[in-house]
Amino acid sequence: MFIPGILITLITFPGVIVHELAHQLFCRWFKVPVFKVVYMRVGNPAGYVLHEKVDNKWQNMMISVGPFIINTVLGALIALPAALPVFKFDNPTPVDFLLIYLGIYRYACLPQYR
Repeated sequence: MFIPGILITLITFPGVIVHELAHQLFCRWFKVPVFKVVYMRVGNPAGYVLHEKVDNKWQNMMISVGPFIINTVLGALIALPAALPVFKFDNPTPVDFLLIYLGIYRYACLPQYR
């Protein structure tokens, strides 16, 4: 089944915004100047961060994997409170399932934006 890229971009926009925000956040933590940030746009790439060249390999790696770290923590914070009633079968509500979906969605959408 063919799914147009614009449709995927529109559906996954929260993940794109958090992904780019994480890159920018790690740049700021390591005091790497950021020239331009585009959190969301319809096109390829869906978002990007332009920053100064990083010579320190550790800082470069951390800026690169920052979205993985932030998305994993954010996904866990969103999904864990909702997962407890679902897995204990203690009257889960539709909101619980929505929060689990959003928590997993953050993690599952990450690889396409590397």
